[in-house]
Amino acid sequence: MTVLFRHSAQLELSRFDYTGAVAMQELHALAAFLSSEPAWLCVDSLSVIADGAVFVDADEDSLEAVYQTYKAAFAKLNFIVLRRSGWICDSPRAQPLLQFWLGGHDAANDTASDARQFCSFSAAGDWLMLSPTESKLLESGEGFREIARFEADLTRARAG
Repeated sequence: MTVLFRHSAQLELSRFDYTGAVAMQELHALAAFLSSEPAWLCVDSLSVIADGAVFVDADEDSLEAVYQTYKAAFAKLNFIVLRRSGWICDSPRAQPLLQFWLGGHDAANDTASDARQFCSFSAAGDWLMLSPTESKLLESGEGFREIARFEADLTRARAG
């Protein structure tokens, strides 16, 4: 498994997990999936890049292409308030690309998002205004239903 998209109706929050060797193919497939299901773009989210995760064929140019897909999808939506997009990165190898993603764009204008990186689930939970109990659910993944999974040997999402 490399990219897993789950959602908690209880927390009104989506969670994206990046594990193992993540290929640009998976990132493009996720962006295409979310673009085709724009309701998911309106939900606050936390993305977690696991320890050991590596973006095997990614560079700033390839990430920029993915970002432009999101920017085009968000341009079709009308937001009254910014959605929150938190990130936790436990992979030193992925950190430079995450810094580019977060620091090289105007997320508030391009994707109606307040995007931030956190060092812990509790810090992310505080920002997302979760109770300590809810932050523990966020960390454990309990109550999150799988929406789609993108794997290196698959070119499409499997509905959950």
